[in-house]
Amino acid sequence: MCCELAFFSVLKTVPSSVALERGLLKTLQKLDEYLNSPLPDEIDENSMEDITVSTRKFLDGNEMTLADCNLLPKLHIVKVKDLYVVM
Repeated sequence: MCCELAFFSVLKTVPSSVALERGLLKTLQKLDEYLNSPLPDEIDENSMEDITVSTRKFLDGNEMTLADCNLLPKLHIVKVKDLYVVM
């Protein structure tokens, strides 16, 4: 829910606010940290290896879930808006 608020608050403002952009970047950094951290089912307690980076493709594993379907369009909008602002 906090991701949605951060996305939409930045996207709805035409003259973008520095504070809103910082909030969006902070939210995207948290999402990146979550995606890079391994899930409990990726860690084998009996293994000698120390897994520090996740190998999953989606939010909750290697299969797309409803959460991914909800988040992907929002990330696409941010990407397109960023391209539009840069041009």
